[in-house]
Amino acid sequence: MSNPSVAPSPIRYGLARHRPPGQWAPIARSEPLVGTLYRVDEVAAFTAAVRRAEKLGLRYGLRLEYIPAGFERDDTVAVFGEAETQHLFGSKSRREWRIGTLSRDMASEVIESYVSKDIAVAAELMSIVETQDGMPLISVTILGPARPVPLPIQRPALSLVQ
Repeated sequence: MSNPSVAPSPIRYGLARHRPPGQWAPIARSEPLVGTLYRVDEVAAFTAAVRRAEKLGLRYGLRLEYIPAGFERDDTVAVFGEAETQHLFGSKSRREWRIGTLSRDMASEVIESYVSKDIAVAAELMSIVETQDGMPLISVTILGPARPVPLPIQRPALSLVQ
């Protein structure tokens, strides 16, 4: 018999960490997307596609797109969810939904530090958590190009003997 005063554990999925191709490193802490309440249908379609992709071992992930001021109120970074789907005879296709944006602070940091300098950025889905109100909480980490760690220069030992 369950205790009605104890809230059920939230359901978490989207944990497979499908990064885009290339060498990437996190450039910011994980944070939730904003604007998902304006895109309820797209978020529902994406989260359902992620669950199906996880069951079938297919890929899913995120794509970022810079949107300059004018179209939106401020410069922003839109977030698109992508997921592979498998058809009846085994062929695969990829679907995409605009599921939200980065927070104003994160978008401004990404635009100023990376986009304005023509440096590529990407996003990694960290998790999707089903909240009690039914709206999924989608957490992402922003990725920048991985920089190779410089190796120490090996200098020949000096010899005092000629």
